[in-house]
Amino acid sequence: MRLGLLLAVGLALVAALAAETPEFVRENVPDFRAQGYTGHEACRSCHVELYDRWAKSAHAHSTSLLTPANAPPEMLAGGPAEHAPGRSEFSREGDAFYVTTAGDDGVPHRYPVTHVVGPKRVSFFLTRMEDGGLQVLPSMREVTTGAWFDYTHLIFGVPGTDYQTPPVIRPGEPSYWTGPLRSYDRTCGRCHSSGRRAAAPAPGGGTRMEWDPLPVDCEACHGPGAEHVEFWKNPPDVWRPDPILALGKLPRDRAQDVCLWCHMEAEVISEHWRPGDDAFEFLSPTLLDNLERIDASGKPLELVYDGLPFLFSACAEKGKLTCVYCHDAHGTHHTADLLVPPDRTDTLCTGCHFEIAANARAHSRHEATGTGGACVACHMPYLAIERGHGVVRDHTIGSPLPDLYGGRTTLDACHWCHSRARGAPPDAPLIAEPEVLAAYRAWYPGAKLRPGWVRAMAGGREGHASAFDPLVQAARWRANPRLVRASATKLLGKYADRALVFLMDLATDDDSLVRRSAVEALGNTRHPDADLLLLASLTDPSAAVRFSAARTALAGWERVRGNPELLAAVLPVLEEDARAMPQDDSRWFRLGAARSIAGDDRGALQAYERKLAIDPYAAHVRRAVLEIRARLGE
Repeated sequence: MRLGLLLAVGLALVAALAAETPEFVRENVPDFRAQGYTGHEACRSCHVELYDRWAKSAHAHSTSLLTPANAPPEMLAGGPAEHAPGRSEFSREGDAFYVTTAGDDGVPHRYPVTHVVGPKRVSFFLTRMEDGGLQVLPSMREVTTGAWFDYTHLIFGVPGTDYQTPPVIRPGEPSYWTGPLRSYDRTCGRCHSSGRRAAAPAPGGGTRMEWDPLPVDCEACHGPGAEHVEFWKNPPDVWRPDPILALGKLPRDRAQDVCLWCHMEAEVISEHWRPGDDAFEFLSPTLLDNLERIDASGKPLELVYDGLPFLFSACAEKGKLTCVYCHDAHGTHHTADLLVPPDRTDTLCTGCHFEIAANARAHSRHEATGTGGACVACHMPYLAIERGHGVVRDHTIGSPLPDLYGGRTTLDACHWCHSRARGAPPDAPLIAEPEVLAAYRAWYPGAKLRPGWVRAMAGGREGHASAFDPLVQAARWRANPRLVRASATKLLGKYADRALVFLMDLATDDDSLVRRSAVEALGNTRHPDADLLLLASLTDPSAAVRFSAARTALAGWERVRGNPELLAAVLPVLEEDARAMPQDDSRWFRLGAARSIAGDDRGALQAYERKLAIDPYAAHVRRAVLEIRARLGE
């Protein structure tokens, strides 16, 4: 019934939209100052204690101007930093710092080093380019070890390859340090800074960003505060509620989204999220179909930020645990802004697991007072990420289960600890893997297996035929975590036409994240019913679903080339998609390609030129622009 209604509405809108001439998409970057934001200094006079704590927190120092007080020793002294496959030569003039490194022409140039990002684990550095934009320099530094390495080594390496052999990224490629993928304004600033607003257009037609205030401040979590400040400066004569968003009064999931907006690996769908909104309507999270970044149970293989694994945790899903149960975003004196000292983290667990705490030795088989007896030692081990350049606590908060999926895995606490891997307790005895596994089986003969959805994901990621039915069950079972259902739905796309009937049903699910995954999975089938469902999904109430439907319809070009009705419906959604994230050059490229297929040379030219303003190295787009101008006689 719902599909029929969607199709009827979709066909009606297609007819109306086809008669309109699409307008060129205008700039639509949020201006925080114009939307009621006031800056953190306005909070200081009333919230003195909280402000002082925040001022020392990682949030307050997420991005800082580079000064002699926070510059690393190599910059203070001047000299080289080797970071294969390149190198940097640092120099200093008073309080100003510079680096000489290969530029976008492959030749060494001197750049100012203006900012430092990340004060605790890994620091990277920014330079202000001639057009005013901020770019991430290639040299990064491990704070704990002082080791320098190349940004491409961190992000663009291939899993399973030698950590000491980073990929070679050449000048002119989007992922070279001067390219659009390394733009702080586009990719990093939304989480590492506050107060984003568009500044004057840069040379060539791009738009540079300004950040004021620089760090992640009060309004990043609490929303715009101008009305709140005015409310207390001039109290109203009659009672009305304080206009500031009260996070404690939000539904649990919406309050949790305030953390997830930044602490979750995801593609930004739209920049217009505000505290209190459903973050998943504005973000497309990494799902369990991603073999490089996350394992089948949700444990990180690369930096996916703690929020993503946490969403697969039984503590979060069944226990309704939230980030603020353990951490204080305002800052504390403890590591990771924990509410308690690191040696007392067990107290954060025993509030729920008091029966286990009463006899911890029997539960863990380790001395309760030793490092092996700590709850986090077994349930939140450190996991290596970033090609070996860092470790993070496992926020799936699961049991070790060393024979995950019935086979040996390195992502469990037992092997991690007793192989003395990075971050393991230094006093843990070195024990061979067979002995560790034998001891575990002897100690816990009745240990529960992983949830059925984990086994379904493990098989589905490999495309095993036997995983099909378990994936269908995992996708349809509403008691599963939201991201599990979406992941199972996405993985059903591997089974093409066999999954079509189930995907069509899931594409009308109540959860927009599941609908989005179903739409994306339909890209693997060319059945006519899939085209009809994509057409209906282009009018979905969720912008995220509409954008996914447009991209799926456009993928490979052939589907829209043979279906003018679908192409006509895709065009306005692609324009909406570009408006939602105007600094994303890939969205302008998709819009330009779709307009070109539709025969709209003028519209295609406008979109392609926006693409080139952000990524001037896209040779294929430059060729397309020349061809279009030739056809237009320009």
